[in-house]
Parts: sequence; C-alpha cells; structure tokens
Amino acid sequence: MTADKPLPQPLAADAVVTIDPATRTIAVKPAPSARPYAKVLWDEGRQAQIQARGSRHFGPPTVWARGAGKDKVAQGIPGDNGTLQFRFGKGDPVYRKLVSTPGLTATIVVDRATSTIMTVTFRARG
Repeated sequence: MTADKPLPQPLAADAVVTIDPATRTIAVKPAPSARPYAKVLWDEGRQAQIQARGSRHFGPPTVWARGAGKDKVAQGIPGDNGTLQFRFGKGDPVYRKLVSTPGLTATIVVDRATSTIMTVTFRARG
C-alpha cells in the first residue's frame, strides 16, 4: 500500500436489526453493547456516506450487506436514527430468507484507519 492509502484496520461489532416489511427494508446500527469506538467509527462512516450522496465527487465506497449465504445482497443507504438501510426488491428470495431467520442480527465491520463502514453481515443469533 502507498502512504496515502493505509492498510485496512477492521473492527467488528454486533449490530441490531430492524425490519420494515412495508418497504422491504432491513435497517442496521451498532448494538447498544458495541464498543464505543466502533459506534464512533460507524457514525463517521455513515456521515461520509451522507455527504457523498450530496456531492458530485467520488465518495466513500458502497457498503454491501452479506447474508443468506450470499455476498452483495443489498447496498446500504444512510437512514434515520444512525442506521444504514438495505432495501430489497419485491419477491427477493434473499429478503424472504433473512426476515424468516429467527433472531436475525448483524455484524458490522468498520475500518479504524479510514473511518469507513466496510461491510454488514446478517446472521442468526446464537
């Protein structure tokens, strides 16, 4: 890596999930028990996403969710109350599988070097 692009320093944390069946959206944000530093990095990464959406310049990388045994199941878009929202199309089998998962939770990964959100992985509690 070059000096202007540091090596990633991933930090994983638990997240909570909220499902909105009307819009087929799954919202994610750090769990109350997540380390404070992970929450700060999440907020900074989310803020960078918001600023990039209002700019014509290249912004932070797209945040993709993983789950149901698949990579890149949905893109994250900043939502209300510190969340990233992952919207799924009508009839999407991945969405059906995720929302039918008992105790659906997520793990977030943020980069300590750049304050970006790297990925969100949906999983069953346990």
